[in-house]
Formats: sequence, structure tokens, C-alpha cells
Amino acid sequence: MRDILAKHRWLQLPARAAASAWRRRRLSVALPVAATFTLSVLLFFYASRREQEALRTAFEDRARTLASAVQASCEGHMEVLVSLESLFSSEPSVSREEFGWFVTKSLSRHPGIRALSWNPRIMAADRARFEVEAGAPITQRDAAGRRILAPPRPEYVVVLYVEPATDLKAVGIDVASEPVRREALIRARDNGLIAATGPIRLVNDDGELLSILLFAPVYGPRSAPVGIARRRREIRGYATGAFRLADLVETAIRDLPRDGMALALFDRAEPARSGLLYADALWPLHGKKAGGPIWRERFAFGGRPWEVRVAATHSYPESDRSWRVWLILLGGSLLSGLLGAFLFVVTSRTARVEELVVQRTAELQNELYERHRAEGVVRLGEARNRAILQHMIGGMITFDEQSRIESVNPAAERMFGYQEEELIGRSIVFLLAEAPASDQESYLRRAHKAALGRVTELGGRRKDGGVFPAEAALFELAIPEGRRFACNFQDISERREVDRLKSEFVSTVSHELRTPLTSIRGSLGLLAAGVLGEFPPQARDIIGVAQRNAVRLTALINDILDFERLESGRLEMEIEDVDLQLLCEKSLESVRPVADEQKITVVCSPTGLRLRVDADRIVQVLVNLLSNAVKFSAPGSEVRVWAEESGADQVRIFVKDDGMGIPTEDQIRIFERFIQVEASDERGKRGTGLGLAICKAIVEHHGGRIGVDSALGKGSTFWVELPAA
Repeated sequence: MRDILAKHRWLQLPARAAASAWRRRRLSVALPVAATFTLSVLLFFYASRREQEALRTAFEDRARTLASAVQASCEGHMEVLVSLESLFSSEPSVSREEFGWFVTKSLSRHPGIRALSWNPRIMAADRARFEVEAGAPITQRDAAGRRILAPPRPEYVVVLYVEPATDLKAVGIDVASEPVRREALIRARDNGLIAATGPIRLVNDDGELLSILLFAPVYGPRSAPVGIARRRREIRGYATGAFRLADLVETAIRDLPRDGMALALFDRAEPARSGLLYADALWPLHGKKAGGPIWRERFAFGGRPWEVRVAATHSYPESDRSWRVWLILLGGSLLSGLLGAFLFVVTSRTARVEELVVQRTAELQNELYERHRAEGVVRLGEARNRAILQHMIGGMITFDEQSRIESVNPAAERMFGYQEEELIGRSIVFLLAEAPASDQESYLRRAHKAALGRVTELGGRRKDGGVFPAEAALFELAIPEGRRFACNFQDISERREVDRLKSEFVSTVSHELRTPLTSIRGSLGLLAAGVLGEFPPQARDIIGVAQRNAVRLTALINDILDFERLESGRLEMEIEDVDLQLLCEKSLESVRPVADEQKITVVCSPTGLRLRVDADRIVQVLVNLLSNAVKFSAPGSEVRVWAEESGADQVRIFVKDDGMGIPTEDQIRIFERFIQVEASDERGKRGTGLGLAICKAIVEHHGGRIGVDSALGKGSTFWVELPAA
């Protein structure tokens, strides 16, 4: 009885379909046209907003780069004054020749420095003696800018040494006689820190060029005394630098892109004035772009709050819609019109066809009823499969040969932000962030071929437009309806974020260590060179140990930074055809001093082979391999270098030594980071543990290979295989 009733309901379906056909025909034209036009308008506004966000983001990135470059230039120039202050603090008496020798290289390497000088503090009782020793009277500038004798005062701050030589006429001038300079002197003396003046115009500069003076207080061999009263008593003088602001800024941003952008530097401690220290030629034009973006970055320089401002000029395309955006709206409107005309024609034909379909439907009901019963059995199996898919942790999406999505499990819904009904029938390319806007069929064919049967990484696109990294495992299913494909997605955003944080941490720590380490190396170099006088043998040995360890730490930091750039793909390669013989000669020149010191002969067999590589990076690889060979070879032994053709379009370079050899179990591990083979005879041969890892990364970036053939007690032969020219 139940089967009879079910069959009766199936026979009523054609009549119900005929009754609702006229309602579908009325809506089949209006709804698609309205939906298409509405979608076109939404896409137009969405594309406009995304384009404006992209332009603003690009402006902020470029502006941040310019501002950071200016700040880095200021800090780099200030390091010169710190070194000069260290010289006078550590040495009770510095001659004019020592001063000139110390600052000459700094002036040539830092174009923003106008001049460097030593300004000692002279008490009134010592004035006559100072004028005799200096060979110049103590003078000052009057209101008209003329040089006159300084009137009696309790103390003076007088220019004694100055470089370059063109500024020697400044010797004898009392710096404290001018209010702006005096304020900075007092601030530097009382705080024990480097102090900067406000914007000034130097006496020896012509025109409207603005400059500043930096005063570094010098007390004695110790750090600044505690308490203002003691600092005022014990101040010896000031290491002084004159910085021309235009050169300071333009040197920093000279090689950076600045199209459509204006830059200016302000001193925020000048409330009574605009505080403008420097402005490029485009800065007056930025006001013509109303509402244009402005980037501000603040930093302290010599105790004064400075601010770098980068603004968009009228030529910067910050908000104008491009023709592509308007093309979306125009194309959508045209598509809506064509769709309406097409649907109108189709529905007319459909009405005639439906009459025939209704008649034929009755004949098919018996067959459909039997099929319905069979489908019930199939649905039970599908229910079991769906229960499995519903509880999977990974996202599972199935699609047909035309890449149309057929099913989506809850994990995939959460991952992409769509409900299953929103994705059914759509192309899988809709969820792939790397898919191009055009020629998607070719992209899908390539993607299927590359991913089928294996795990690959790709970018997924969520409903909100966000892109996330994912692992995809694609496999094929064979069912009665034809071939089907299933793809298991795993969101690996957290893993990528951990890798990114690790890389940023290594890079940040390495960069932060470089600045103090450079100062330590410079100070140790001065001590080792005897600038501060001769030291006892034991002290010289300690200084030598500290200097060698500072050099080793610098090499470790440089290796870490190189490896981080290689791993992140930010290391640029300049590939060209080069002569292998020339690369070998450059590498031998770098290691020959160390080899000669250890009485080791380095021999390179002549070769006429040529490579297609980045010459500097391959020299870095060869120098590292040769250095290791020399390091682990006994005095009087020989290190050989030769090259051979290896297969089609490949050249293999060999570096052989007669050292202690490498155990078989360690011959693969030595190319990993921070891996060093333990040996009974160390003799100070331990390195950073990154050299061979960097070599491996450089060679693999060229599409080559690196390896080693070695046996204990029989030496090692490292080989590098690279593409031939």
C-alpha cells in the first residue's frame, strides 16, 4: 500500500510542473538580469576600493622606506661623533696631527658632515697661555657677523682643531658666545649626552643652506660624572660636528624611488617657527593635492625631536579610478543587456518545449519510480560517506572533470568561509588565489598535472578576500558517472607565521648586534694599534683575544644574515657567462695569505671552461671551500683545485685537501646549519657552522649540486656542480 501511494505521488509531479511553469518563465528573465547588473555594480565599487587601498599601501611602503633611510643616515653620521668623543675621552692629550688622521676618513665617507672640530673649555686664567699655544686670539662674531676679540668671561669654549683644512680660519672662535650654540653646549654638559643645536647657517657656508651642530661632551677617561654640579666642574671640552642638513638627507634618499612624492624634515622643538629643516624641490607642490596622504615618522637626534614627512604631490595617483575599474561597470551593464535578450528568446522556446516535456514525463514516471528506490539505497551509502566527511579535520572538496564543485565538508566551509550551497556548481579555481583572471582552463590543467597524487602548497582565497597558505592533496576517484577528483586542504597559516617570526627574530637580533659590535671592534682596533699608548704584554694579549672574537662574531652575524636572505628568497642573483679560471684566481688571492702563514701550497689547474652563474656568489663558495681545506690541512701539505665537464651543460669543480677526513655518517650533516664535525685535533679551527650551509643554498639557487667524497685519514674532496655557459 505504501509503494502504491508513493507511485501515485510520482505520477502527480508532471501536473504540478505544468502549473508552475508560467511563474518560472516570468521570473527567469527579470531575476538574472537584475542579479547580473547588481553584481556588476558591486564589483565596480569593490574594485575601486581595492585599487585605492593598493595605491595607499604602496605609498606608505615607499614613504616608510624614505623616512627610515633618513633616520638611518642621521644615526650613521652621529656614530662618527661618538668615535671622536671616545678618542678624546680615552686620551688626555691628542695632537693636531692625530686629530686630522682620525677624522679624515670619516669626512670622506660621510658627505653629510660639513666639518669636525675639538673645542676645549678654557678658563679665564688660562686665556693668555692658550692664545700663545694656539697661535690665535679668542674671538667671537658681532651682530654684523664680523670677527672681534671676545670680551672677558669666566670661561670659553674655543675651536682648537678643525677639519677640513678649508675651515682653519674658525680656530680661536668662542662657540659659547652665540646663544643657539650656547644652549646646546649647556644641555650637552649637564646631561652628559650628545646635544644638537637648532637650525643655523654656518659662517663658511653661502646662501640659505641650513646646518646643525652636534656637541659631544668630553669629561675624562670615565663615563659622564654623576650629578650636574660634577659635570660642570669636570667638563674638558666638546667633540663637535657640523652637519649640513641638505647633504644629510639627500645622501640617504639619493638612490630610492621618489616619483610623485615630496619629502621634508622638521624640528618639532621649534614651536615659534615652522621648524622646517629641509624640503626637497617637490615639497611646495604637495599642498596642491587636497586630502593627499602624508606619512610622518618621528625620531630623536641629538636630544631634539625630529620628524620626517613624506607627502604625495599632485602627480601621485592616489584616488583616481583607472580605466579597468570603469571597464568592469561597462562590461557588466553590457552583459546584463545581452543576458536579458538571450533569456527572452530562450524562455519563448522553452515554453513550447515544456508542453512536450509534460506529455513525455508521464511516460517516464514508472522508470523514475524504480530509479528512486535504487537511489534510496545509494543515499544510505552516501550518508555514511558524508558522516565521515563531516567529522574530518581537514577540508575535503570534490569536483568533476570540468572542475565544478560537487561537495564541501564542514572543515572546508570553516576554512574558506563559504557555506556548501554557495560553492556547489562553481569552479574550483574560484578558491585558488594563484589562478589568473584569464585562461583559467590552461592553469587548471597544469595544476592538476602537478598536484595529482602528491601533496603541494598553494594559496587559498577565503570569502572575505583573504589569502592563506594551504597544503593540498589531490587524488582521483572512479565512479559510474565518470571521473571525479577530491582534494584535501590543510591550512598551514600558523606554520608559516612561526617560520616568519623565526626569520624576523634572527634578522632583528643580527642587525641589532651589528651596531654595538662595530663600535667594539673599532675601539679594540684603536687599542691594538697603540693609539692610546703602549700596553703591557698581558694586556695586549687580552686585547688581541677580544679583537679576534669580535671579528669572529661579526662573521657569524654576516653568515646568519646571508643565510636568512637565501632562505627567504630575497638574495638577488646577477647571472652571466663568466670565465672559471678568473673565478679560481680571485678565490686563491683571498685565501693565499692564510695559506702562506700556515705553509700550505694552494694549486689551481688551468682551465678554459666557462660558467653561467653569479660570479661574486660562486667566488664566495670557492673561498669558503678553500678556507676549510687550508684550515684542516697540515703544514707543508697541498690543496688542489681543478674542474671537469660533467654531463650535458654542467661543470664540476673540485677542491681537494690532505687533511684528517670526514666520517661517512657526517658527510651529509655538514651541509646543515650550525653543524660542525667533532675532531680530536681542533687547533682553534671551529667556525660559525654556517659556511657550508650557505654554500649549499647558493649552489642550489643556481640549479646545481654540492657534495663531498672523504675518508678518515685520507683527506676530503669537495665538489660543486654548476651550469656551463
